[in-house]
Amino acid sequence: MCIRDRKNPGFLTVDELAKILGKIDKQFVKDIAEISFYTGMRLSEATFLKWKNITIGTNTITIGDDSFNTKSRKSRSIPIHPRVKEIIEGLKKGSKIKKDDYLFRKSGNQPFTGSYISKQFKKGCRAAGIDEAIHYHNLRHSTGSLLAQKGVSLYTIQKILGHSQPSVSQIYAHLQIDTLRDAINQIN
Repeated sequence: MCIRDRKNPGFLTVDELAKILGKIDKQFVKDIAEISFYTGMRLSEATFLKWKNITIGTNTITIGDDSFNTKSRKSRSIPIHPRVKEIIEGLKKGSKIKKDDYLFRKSGNQPFTGSYISKQFKKGCRAAGIDEAIHYHNLRHSTGSLLAQKGVSLYTIQKILGHSQPSVSQIYAHLQIDTLRDAINQIN
């Protein structure tokens, strides 16, 4: 079940994401959603991602460059998660790729609109029976929340998500009841 309350953003588990992806018909929508989940990218960052922003040699994705500004107007590098690398390698197979091509594009090298991707994701959520309050942006919240639950420092989460202030990343410090239960059970 999706975790959310009034103070903290809703987030998805890996299993919930899989359930949603299983209800989405279009592979590119699944791929964009997974990339957002495993990198913490905003929807616009994922839809405007170009091949020139990916460096397989260092396993990094650069967000923000001369053709795309991030929300904070600062570029950042995100390590490539193994699942994201699989998606990227799958997209490369059998494709003629130019550095300025979008990873996910319509004809004429036009990126998909965020609105279209968001609606397709929401349709998948509904079909999977996932909480109605979950939207595409919750994929980003999921990244921050899951990293915090694994003990990743808020400073590191701030850098991955590209927050301008550390206080913005503090919303991901909420904990699931199982984490709290494990902590209390440490008392002998």
